[in-house]
Amino acid sequence: MKKWMYTTIFFIALFIGTSSAAFALSAVPSMGTLPISYEITLSGTSIPFAESPIAINGVIMVPAQTFFESVGAQVYWIESEKTLVAYRDNVFLKYTGNSDRYTLNGLEKSLSVSAIMRGGTLFVPLTSATQSLSLNYTIDTYHHIAAIDYRETAYQYMQIGYNHYKRINLASWGISYYVPEFWTLIDGTYATYGFATEYESYQLEPTVLPLEAGFDRGKLTEALKSNLQLEYGDQLSFGNTKLLEGNTYTARTIYYTITDDDGVVTHYVLYVFYENNIGYVFTGQYGDINNLTDSEDVFDTIAKTFQINKLSINEQLEHYIELNRFFSVGMHLSSDLYSNMRVENQFRFSGSVDASISGMHVLVTREEEQMEFYVPVVDGSFDAVIYTPFGLGKHNITVALDDTSTAVLDQASANLVIPSDTKNPAVDENTETTSEAITPPSIDEIVDAVLAHTLELDTTNTVMKFSVINVSSEAIKNLLPTEFVNYDHPDVYAASNAVTYNLTSNYAKARALYQWVYENYTYSTIWSEEGIRTTEQLVHATDGNAVELCVLYTGLLRANDIPARIVRGSAMEDSRYWVEAYINGKWLVADIPIEVLSKDDTGIHYFNVSTTLQYQDFDTVEDLSF
Repeated sequence: MKKWMYTTIFFIALFIGTSSAAFALSAVPSMGTLPISYEITLSGTSIPFAESPIAINGVIMVPAQTFFESVGAQVYWIESEKTLVAYRDNVFLKYTGNSDRYTLNGLEKSLSVSAIMRGGTLFVPLTSATQSLSLNYTIDTYHHIAAIDYRETAYQYMQIGYNHYKRINLASWGISYYVPEFWTLIDGTYATYGFATEYESYQLEPTVLPLEAGFDRGKLTEALKSNLQLEYGDQLSFGNTKLLEGNTYTARTIYYTITDDDGVVTHYVLYVFYENNIGYVFTGQYGDINNLTDSEDVFDTIAKTFQINKLSINEQLEHYIELNRFFSVGMHLSSDLYSNMRVENQFRFSGSVDASISGMHVLVTREEEQMEFYVPVVDGSFDAVIYTPFGLGKHNITVALDDTSTAVLDQASANLVIPSDTKNPAVDENTETTSEAITPPSIDEIVDAVLAHTLELDTTNTVMKFSVINVSSEAIKNLLPTEFVNYDHPDVYAASNAVTYNLTSNYAKARALYQWVYENYTYSTIWSEEGIRTTEQLVHATDGNAVELCVLYTGLLRANDIPARIVRGSAMEDSRYWVEAYINGKWLVADIPIEVLSKDDTGIHYFNVSTTLQYQDFDTVEDLSF
């Protein structure tokens, strides 16, 4: 099943301080008339403002924090910069007092009237706020009322497994979830969706329950069970319970049945979510004619897509957000970045941050592929190129502050060092040994451990998440430097150019580099204490094991702008490693480990061998993400 991801936003909602900053008339457009007070209603209910919204020269200005919180956004106030940020449902807004500019998902836009500070409160134009959040509004200038309601939007769809699901966005409740695309709204309900035929029936009803302090998911679940028992008595029968781990939130799940007076059995499943003193309850109902296992799987799938719009980022969609850690470390960007910005295989990432920060990790993902980059911070500044290596389409970007407790970094080369558990086991000479020898890890075990090691980004250190659109169809992942194929070191360029400086075609360069490795290296079965050595380390060596010879040759090829990848073929318990270079529109096989291992006086034999012959002895052939 295709993976989808939602990420909880760790905002800290801070209230605007009631400083005694004076209201400066010069900051307000004026034609000599006093501001007119306005009432703002949301879905027919008046929004209670501590300070009244006002109209100045026909432009309605609203107290920003109260307005955005009323429409279900999460708000963060930066006192030092007199800046307010608001987030809801993949929309990120940032306003600054006395500025005629604001940002929408990272893109700077103009305001018809500057945001103003009035009595310590930030006021922003109503039109900007409502249009950014896709809200409808009408203005009654005679009665001085602005009426706002939630706009109906077109369905958004997502493939889950072999089925299509559509997004149900309950804006007034601040939640959303996905249901099968053919489910429809049940007549006479606000948000109950379902589907029924003579062969099966489904119905899902969501409920939002504001609760007093002291509740938690467990207590809410027990209260709901008690209510069911009181209502249905002996007709009720409880089944299994479980915890459902969704993509963002966890639900306590209860299965039960109700048997009516005619003996008809109806099955139910109850999903209980609890966040910030609010219970979110989904009640799934399905008939006895259904396949029970299939029905439970359908409802589980729906529950896993649940998100709270002000607390979640839907990474399937366009998004841009600066999290509270962004502001607490004084981060500012000097390069343009905004949601779904068009890029061509790369974009610039530059700016400033607190000088105590040593660097940042940037994770680039597209569907199941991912690549990590490290951005060093020097004297509070950073400037780097981030690649979008997976071809045409949307790439998701996550930026997190460096946390040296989660990964060991070689700061000189900005490469991840192989974790200690993937190295050869060390033996303490002072420890008494037994007759049973320690079995060293196999080459496949070492490679698998390296490939399985990914940097776990600490969510509390995440500063930004955004999407960009790569407009280039060229997948450049096989041209980029990585942790091990670190060809962007001067010594690697020097070694590679010394061999190819007088050659023109990529085929000639690839063969010459292959010949150079063949002549200057010997095959080794010994592993370095550091694990797999990098390309930069290997250009100073004279031997290498099967994987290291591939790492060396791949780095030399990429240094000449020749796409190259390391490939593993596996059959039963046997495996082999080789390199493939993309030349003249096809992948060329270069089995450098076998070549060096079987070195003789007859020259090279395994450069540009038949792909069919190379693959035929293996059950699986896979590209490795070196």
